[in-house]
Amino acid sequence: MQERLTIPTNPEQAVIGYIVNSGVSEGLYRQIHAIQTKLNDRFPGAIWTAPRDSLHITLMDWLAPLVDYGKNKDELFRSIENRYTEALAEVLGKQRSIQVTFDTIEVYPAAIIVKGHDDASYQHIRESFLEKIELLPGTKPPPTIIHTTICKFLKQIDVGEVEDLVHQAGSLRFQEEITEFRLARESQIFMLTHEILRRFTLS
Repeated sequence: MQERLTIPTNPEQAVIGYIVNSGVSEGLYRQIHAIQTKLNDRFPGAIWTAPRDSLHITLMDWLAPLVDYGKNKDELFRSIENRYTEALAEVLGKQRSIQVTFDTIEVYPAAIIVKGHDDASYQHIRESFLEKIELLPGTKPPPTIIHTTICKFLKQIDVGEVEDLVHQAGSLRFQEEITEFRLARESQIFMLTHEILRRFTLS
């Protein structure tokens, strides 16, 4: 059976992106951090673990960090800001806080994620926004899952070994209450450096 290897990444990459997401609570972070610690202990120097302040749950990209739009992204953002902001505010107008149950850890060659599920509110918000706004060409569609990326890889290691460790580490289960979404300007990949421009509070 052919060995599957992880795909290394560069977490120091400078980017510009405009992203709508939410942060991660202290309770969820504690469970994530326990998994990250076990991974770092088992694979020293091979795992990049997302720091506390960069962990996020993506709703959607407005201007994707790794896409070249052929224009200055800050200028491009200013041209779409009002339309996009008004559309999202309208969609979220009657949205109550969302209960997301995180209960799955998944390993991919490029990342380790923690995945959750809700009452379909995330999907409704994403679809309702896209009914009002056509994203710029090249922008990736909103995710179809609810997740936070907890690790990337700095070196090639065996994916199967990572999967085994995650399985041995035990289960994760946490109910996260999403009370707001944030519009962020990202200037270093994986939200390592970012600025919160606006908050959309859920009722």
